[in-house]
Amino acid sequence: MIPFMRRKKTGVKCVLQSESNELLADGVAQAGGEGAFDITSGKGLPPLAMGSLVKLVMHGEDGAARVYRGKVYYSNREKLRVEEAVLCSDNEKRKTYRVNVNNDARLTAYTRARGSLQKAWIEPVKLRDISSGGCLIETRKDLELESGNPGLRLMLRITLHSSVEEVEVVVKSRLDKKADAAMYGLEFVELGQRVSHAIDMYVLKLQQDQIRKRRNSL
Repeated sequence: MIPFMRRKKTGVKCVLQSESNELLADGVAQAGGEGAFDITSGKGLPPLAMGSLVKLVMHGEDGAARVYRGKVYYSNREKLRVEEAVLCSDNEKRKTYRVNVNNDARLTAYTRARGSLQKAWIEPVKLRDISSGGCLIETRKDLELESGNPGLRLMLRITLHSSVEEVEVVVKSRLDKKADAAMYGLEFVELGQRVSHAIDMYVLKLQQDQIRKRRNSL
């Protein structure tokens, strides 16, 4: 039995994605033997060819999201079986478990002076996407210049479905620069279990909403 599913006889929530991270369906996953999962959904599952590579984002009883990659063994509207499933790396999880958003957020910088943190500046930003490990923001601030300060600490304030969280972030990359703004990839630093779970549930809900909207448009 897979540890994070041990007490979940009814299965755990999951999202089915293609190898290229296209959202396909959401449902319930149950362990079907070593390296195998059976997926069911009352909303219907897409017909997939045997041997197709897919990814499963699953939410265990511990609240954590895990991403598996495997091959479709059989598929119909009621049930889909994935075999040869392997746990993806944290880096692959970040790429898979990510959704586009367009939300207001706030970035605050602190510097250490006289043994305590002092607020240096506050900048409104746009949250463009979010995953369990980080996010993409758009800002007018030159974060490459700012992050060169070794004593700087960045805190991002984001609104989730039912809570407002402030998380520490580090700048990982600048992805796009416009005339008056730039896009930066940020990584979350040492998330507590409660905040990590809240972000995972937020991303899951957004993925489910996107799947439902696409299903209704067909």
